[in-house]
Amino acid sequence: MGVNHPGINDGKPTLIPSIFMINGEKVRFTDPDRASEAAIESGLEFPSFPSHYGPDGTTAFAKKRSAGGGIANGPIGRTKPKLGELMNE
Repeated sequence: MGVNHPGINDGKPTLIPSIFMINGEKVRFTDPDRASEAAIESGLEFPSFPSHYGPDGTTAFAKKRSAGGGIANGPIGRTKPKLGELMNE
């Protein structure tokens, strides 16, 4: 979800997850303020966007990325190819 929270990236539009693991349980947040609190407590870093994106722009980016396969189709989700695959064998 897209948020503008002063405690995350100095208030710049930022994309954060809506689901966190808290005390071993999956917790889904629909309220941006509660999700922001969980993001801050996680200690993780999240990508920020230029100011003109705003929270709606970052959320639209996330929806478009998800429709295209999410991070599974990006470098994070890819597995290293085997040497034979690199050599077209």
